[in-house]
Amino acid sequence: MDIYDIGLYAGYLLVIVGTFAAILLPLLKVFGNPKDLMTSGIAVLGILGLFAIAYMISDNDVTPRLAAEPFNMTPQSSQFIGGLLISCYFLFVIAFVGIFVTEASKLLK
Repeated sequence: MDIYDIGLYAGYLLVIVGTFAAILLPLLKVFGNPKDLMTSGIAVLGILGLFAIAYMISDNDVTPRLAAEPFNMTPQSSQFIGGLLISCYFLFVIAFVGIFVTEASKLLK
């Protein structure tokens, strides 16, 4: 085992610890104020609703090249990936509009 393997394993460990910390620490803080949990839940439900809409919009076409080895793409995975991409596009537009509206309101004040 050389230095590169040790570095990779240390990186994996740090990603796992960071993931658990990112999930558990906000949950511990929220139990002190349940109102924050409700607003976070509404935000999560909104994102899931946005993904559901994007999933219904996306198609499940798979080209023969992607259906073969090494990709083995199925219509379900194609539709799921399409839903994720459309969700990202929606969120990008929402963020851009939010930035634009915020800056325009600052300019008018």
